Amino acid sequence: MRRVRPSLVRLAHRIEARIFGTSVPEEVDEEFAFHVEMRIRQYLAEGMTLEQAREAAERRFGEIDKVKAVCRRLGDQRERKMTWMTWWTEWAHDVRMSVRYLRKSPLMSGTAALTLALGIGATTAVFTVVDGVVLSPLPFDEPDRLVEVRTRYLPPSGFDLPRFPISVAEFVDYRDATESYEVLGIYSLGARTVVPASGDPIRVPTLFADRAALEALGVEPVVGRLFTADEDLPGTSIGLLGHELWTTSFGADPDIVGRTITINERPFTVTGVMPASFAMPNARYQLVENYGIDFEDLGNRASHGSYGVGRLRDGVTMDQVEAESEAIHAGWAELYEHNVAHFPIFERLEDNLVGLDVRRVLTVLVGAVMLVLLVAIVNVANLLIARGEARQSEVAVRTSLGASRGRVARQLLAESLVLSCVGATLGLLVGIAGLRALLAIDPTALPRSELIGLDGRVLLFTGAVTVV
Repeated sequence: MRRVRPSLVRLAHRIEARIFGTSVPEEVDEEFAFHVEMRIRQYLAEGMTLEQAREAAERRFGEIDKVKAVCRRLGDQRERKMTWMTWWTEWAHDVRMSVRYLRKSPLMSGTAALTLALGIGATTAVFTVVDGVVLSPLPFDEPDRLVEVRTRYLPPSGFDLPRFPISVAEFVDYRDATESYEVLGIYSLGARTVVPASGDPIRVPTLFADRAALEALGVEPVVGRLFTADEDLPGTSIGLLGHELWTTSFGADPDIVGRTITINERPFTVTGVMPASFAMPNARYQLVENYGIDFEDLGNRASHGSYGVGRLRDGVTMDQVEAESEAIHAGWAELYEHNVAHFPIFERLEDNLVGLDVRRVLTVLVGAVMLVLLVAIVNVANLLIARGEARQSEVAVRTSLGASRGRVARQLLAESLVLSCVGATLGLLVGIAGLRALLAIDPTALPRSELIGLDGRVLLFTGAVTVV
């Protein structure tokens, strides 16, 4: 790196001093030059020569460059502190003055604040939905490798169903034929009647899953263990308690592992407890029971009621899975009449949860509320412009008294920010109320509705809208 010439440094200091006043380095240099000069004069008066006096003065002050460096650092710290205090004091004054000005015009201020509140409230509510449904990542490791397997019916089959559950027989055939998955499991949803440690039996939503499905989703019990593949037998009941069921019905007993409880009037062996943070996509559960595939009798291929979930091998793409699936379907069509116009389909778990239709609707909704916000901003801007016309004489007086254009502009900006903050606060309340009303009407209308709520990103978004 080329060194800056000293003459250029001095020139920069002079320009800085001309614009902003004397700079810290110049102050330090001038102060030391003054003290050295005074000490030289003292030594000259005592009879020393000029050269002796200069050498004695320099020895007196020691290593001047180091002392200057310390002084410059302290001076810079002082300047920064004074600049910050000045800036903060002026802004605090501007905010106080803004509040006074807005209180003098309650009708205009209230209209502007309510207009902003409606725009910001609608935008915040919609962004909260988008954040929970679309932007929040799935609660699994490497969710982009998770794939859900279902089936599809084409019109020649007598049905036109783009997405339908898979039968056990079809799942086993697909699992045995595919090589794209690191692990591929099956699950279904239902309900069981559980006898708690005390009280009456309760009906709880239940997840029926094999060991492979839990491995694909990356489940790690907080207490105990997963059941093994050897334990996943037809006719047996073994599995894990959901965290909510464990705490509310069994007192969060850590010794629950290995105990046999009663479920649907049958013994159920508890191997562990699911973590509270684990959420099965689009399905509430309080109990996880083994699936228990009977490989001796897989049932009718038309008996659909399950879903496959798997984790792709590292490096495998969806195009490769599709090509493999087409080959599997061709084999099925030759072997089974039922599968001529009926075949397995697969989607990334995230895409399947949200759905393209939901994404489109939310995209349109975001565009609509942004237009509403834009209209609100334009209306408020018109109100402020009209108010500014009436304040021209006030601005002229302030300018004549020495206020700079920047100072006047900052005062007006502070008024806008105060008004925006009031509107944002009201808008946040409007957004929360609207969101609660929407979810109360139909909690199942949106996927992943359990994740919809205020969080840091929503508040940051509201703050950004407020500033804009």
